[in-house]
Amino acid sequence: MPLWRRGLLYFVPLFCLVAFLFLAKYTQRVRDSDFPWNPVNIRKLSEVAGEGPLSLAIIGDNLGSSLVFSEILKRIQADPDIKFVIHLGDSVYSGRRTSYLHFLERVKKHLHKPLILAVGNHELRGEGLELYGELFGPPYFSFRVRGACFVVLNNARKRRIDPVQKSWLARQLTNRDCAAKLVFMHMPIIDPRWGPDLYQQGALDLLDLLKRYGVSYVFFGHVHGFFSGRWGNVPYAVTGGAGAKLYGGDPEHFFFHYLKVTLGPDGKVAVQVERVEPVFSGFWNRFHYLCGEMLAFVRSHFFLFASLLLGAFLLLFFRLRG
Repeated sequence: MPLWRRGLLYFVPLFCLVAFLFLAKYTQRVRDSDFPWNPVNIRKLSEVAGEGPLSLAIIGDNLGSSLVFSEILKRIQADPDIKFVIHLGDSVYSGRRTSYLHFLERVKKHLHKPLILAVGNHELRGEGLELYGELFGPPYFSFRVRGACFVVLNNARKRRIDPVQKSWLARQLTNRDCAAKLVFMHMPIIDPRWGPDLYQQGALDLLDLLKRYGVSYVFFGHVHGFFSGRWGNVPYAVTGGAGAKLYGGDPEHFFFHYLKVTLGPDGKVAVQVERVEPVFSGFWNRFHYLCGEMLAFVRSHFFLFASLLLGAFLLLFFRLRG
């Protein structure tokens, strides 16, 4: 075989790999200025001014999903009433930098509204709270929008809220200037599928705290489906249908969805369930997700892959010459 043909045989595939590598790097949407993610996005909420009802979307548990999650983000983006999104956790299988990069790339591709991420039990895996804190900020926090108070908790470790966090929560809820008080956490303090469990006393103590301070609504994720009801005088919703594999086949509870929550000027909270029927789910949803994870891995290890390809080019060059 002539030398030039051998050169093409070797170099064309390598050239394609180099092109892919640089395309992966320079189409990256996530920037250093996006971090810490939650504080940056909460600052953007200052632009949500004005009078009248305020609408937000609440989602949870998209781990392992690409196509379904993307469809949900597109639907939220297309709704002009929705001003921001609260994600109740389990955004990734494991708290690794490449997985968060994949998640945030998808968010920035399809959603141009602030999104705030709570801690889920899958965020605790891998590099855990340390990496979550580096990328997203404190594991529990609060903020205000148009007079409504939003409190995001961290109960991702076996539903437990430690005494320090519980005292902090009580201080947040004592604020009498809140038009509405909304509380968000990943794990339901009482699983709606089978009621209280071995953490019953802790759950009842927290429920008593929420009732005492007049919380308007509580939102949970973790259970891959939808449930709603009241615990005492506290209304709740469990929403874990943002793309992860559903936990059952009952069409009343197990379907892909997000919640559209509207706060009236009088503090009333209206919750609307928005079902999403994706074109692709199951195998293709997971396959697309894995491809995205691989692309995120390449992006986060760009210089390693670039060095390996440069070495391969040099090796082939000297081999063809010699």
